[in-house]
Amino acid sequence: ADAAATGEQLARQALTDTVVRAPYAGVVTRRYVDEGTMLSAQMTSSPVVQLMKTDLIEAVVQIPELHLMRVRVGTPARVRVDGVDATFDSKVAVLNDRVDPTTRAFEVRLPIENASNLLKPGLFARAEILPEPRSALVLPRAALLGGASERFVYVAREGKAVRRSVQTRELDALRVEVVEGLAVGDRVLVGPNLPKVSDGCSVELEVASVDR
Repeated sequence: ADAAATGEQLARQALTDTVVRAPYAGVVTRRYVDEGTMLSAQMTSSPVVQLMKTDLIEAVVQIPELHLMRVRVGTPARVRVDGVDATFDSKVAVLNDRVDPTTRAFEVRLPIENASNLLKPGLFARAEILPEPRSALVLPRAALLGGASERFVYVAREGKAVRRSVQTRELDALRVEVVEGLAVGDRVLVGPNLPKVSDGCSVELEVASVDR
């Protein structure tokens, strides 16, 4: 009787081992063995299928280091995915503390609800990060002179050009943020004649139509 019970137990265990159950609901994205292939319960290092959980996916985005102080866990974001005509609201869930020494960027992860399985893992995504607004003193790049060791601008004061050394921070292709050297209300010289200007020379200001 004991031998029969043991045999039945082993048979039931063998039957149970013929079924591979996923630990969560997902989709099969790769099959490593074909139907009918003989497998052993001891072949623990040999995968049968690749399973992905897709009801919640993450967009992995690289952000330039100059924005590091403005982005934190919880910062809102909007994500667009190539090939999908929709925008997805999200927020920063993970912020990698490491800045890549080559690209000078850091990584954030933005979760996206995907209950309808519309989005597929591996698609390219573009994200708009929406940090809290802040005040900044902004200058067009065309007004910035000098080299990497010293940057300066000319400001108009009492009809003369006065040279001012400035420290700046990158913003975009057209503008820089002035960190030090200028104050709100300073009239910075810019225009086609800027290369001819020198410290102390007389200047006559013309306001461009875009500034009026």
